[in-house]
Amino acid sequence: MQEVKSTQALKEYLLVLFDGAKKGEMDGCTVPLGRLTEDGKRYLANISGLGFKAFTDIAVNASELRHIYNEHYGDNEKDKGNNIPLTDEDIINMVDVISKPESIVFLGKNPINGVNNFAFLKRATVEGTYNLLEIYGKAGGCLTAKTFYKTKKGINRRIMELNPQLSTSKTTGESLSSAARKIPRMLIPLPLLGKDTTEASENQILEQKNEPTPMLEKIMKTTAAKQDSNNNNHNNTLKP
Repeated sequence: MQEVKSTQALKEYLLVLFDGAKKGEMDGCTVPLGRLTEDGKRYLANISGLGFKAFTDIAVNASELRHIYNEHYGDNEKDKGNNIPLTDEDIINMVDVISKPESIVFLGKNPINGVNNFAFLKRATVEGTYNLLEIYGKAGGCLTAKTFYKTKKGINRRIMELNPQLSTSKTTGESLSSAARKIPRMLIPLPLLGKDTTEASENQILEQKNEPTPMLEKIMKTTAAKQDSNNNNHNNTLKP
């Protein structure tokens, strides 16, 4: 199915974007990863009381990706007492954290900049840890990844630290597995979208079984070109 292929392509594309951001190659860029689903909009509206526009993108930008690298990736992790350093596997997993989170918490509005914040959580590959992605959104705008890390703390404790005004009952007063059953699919991957999908239903988009969309082909070519470039640079450094 195109969705599986598109999701994998999006993961590889995100890793390319992350690599570009940490090298300073995508300054000022905001790149959509896909569209918030209708069920996803209803879910976020229900837990937050916020309204969302007809088509709401979920995106990443250069400065926030660079923040993730500088603060939480590899040896850069600044809070090793509470977090485990991120790896490429975690960066790729960000797509699944957005698309199929096991818990979502509305953190409220930041009193300084006025943006609304959500926390998306999903189990990480290291037992007993969770990938936590903070996402922010301005009125009428897209949702953008703010920061991302792999936490060792219990979820209730971590969420209470992010917003002490939240009670446990409003955060994760149930297990991740039971919470996950109530959370719908949140993301239509970018590679499935195109000019001909604005009027299509979500089921029609997600169940595409035809040839790759132009967007999927573009992303795959971009990813392949970047990977070839990285491989060539690596090979050049090995030459005597």
